Amino acid sequence: MGSKKNNNLIVCDVCGELNESNAKFCKSCGNRLTKTPAEKTDKSQKIKKVKSANSVDAAARRIFSTTNLIYLTFSLILIGGVILFTSGTFDTVEPGVTAGSDQFSEIHKGIDLSSLNEIKNLQSVVDKNPDDYDTLLKLAHLQNDSGLYDAAIKNYLKYLTKFPANADVRVDMGVCYYQLGNYTEAINAMEEALKYQPKHQIANLNLGIVNMAAGNHDKALEWWKKAVDIDPNSEPGKRAAELLKSH
Repeated sequence: MGSKKNNNLIVCDVCGELNESNAKFCKSCGNRLTKTPAEKTDKSQKIKKVKSANSVDAAARRIFSTTNLIYLTFSLILIGGVILFTSGTFDTVEPGVTAGSDQFSEIHKGIDLSSLNEIKNLQSVVDKNPDDYDTLLKLAHLQNDSGLYDAAIKNYLKYLTKFPANADVRVDMGVCYYQLGNYTEAINAMEEALKYQPKHQIANLNLGIVNMAAGNHDKALEWWKKAVDIDPNSEPGKRAAELLKSH
């Protein structure tokens, strides 16, 4: 490697640094200097600036590459999260239904606007005609199905003052008590129904469910066995058999 002399200065061929004329080695890069005919100093300075610019450009490219890598990693993580979410990995798990939570023949899904209007109309008819027990019973059933259990019980009791032997109504009233968490009254209503209709299969099935919810395990099994004995091939009988097997 050599060097280039500029009057009293020697320009290093390697880095372009200006050195004293009597220097043997470049003060910047340590290159051995030789005193050969010099070119213009402004050219050496230009070379040095280009080298510096190249160094800055290289550093910028390194920073740009690192930034790109960070963005790429973040994008991959984001895309992966979207894929997991849409595939159901983070889906909320619904709680399971137990034997005592909702095993009756009808599932009460709550009230809607159409039901509210019908309830209002039926109530108006009953208010005007207190002896219209058919409408009263229809109103009580709709209130039961709509989750208005207290109102339904009130109307069932009123109906039973006129028709006490209606076992179906007593069972439906027992369901309302059950939904309210009043297991004692639910059991009383359904057992009262069996006094009028001993082989009421749904009453036996439901008594098993209510007793199981109340913690009366052995009593629940007894009621389910009775339900199966009444008719093992009916839907209530098959359901009772399933509950016996699972408990």
